[in-house]
Amino acid sequence: MSKEAKKGDTSDEDDAKIRKVERKATTMYFQPSIFDDFKRRVVGEPGHGYQLVEEMVRGYLAIRPDVVVALWKVPETKKKGLYRAVEQALADELEKLKLL
Repeated sequence: MSKEAKKGDTSDEDDAKIRKVERKATTMYFQPSIFDDFKRRVVGEPGHGYQLVEEMVRGYLAIRPDVVVALWKVPETKKKGLYRAVEQALADELEKLKLL
C-alpha cells in the first residue's frame, strides 16, 4: 500500500474490478502494536490493506469448522510454535511452486 497505490497507481482494469465488487464497511479493533505492525508491513505491498485483511478472512473461512474450534482450544503458549509450523509449511509449498 505505497503512496503511489493510495493515489490510484493501479491500472484502469484493476480499478474497474475493484469497483464492480460490492463491499460493506466494518470496524475492527486491534491492539495498537498489532495495528502499527500491520500498517508498517503493508506499506510495501502492491495492493491495499483491506485486500490483505479480506484475503486473511477468506482463508479463515476456508478452514474446516472443527479445526477452528480445536485451534481456539490451543493454549496461547503453544500457538507460537503452531504458527511457525504453518508458516514453514506454507513456505515449503510456495518454494515447490517456485514462488519463493
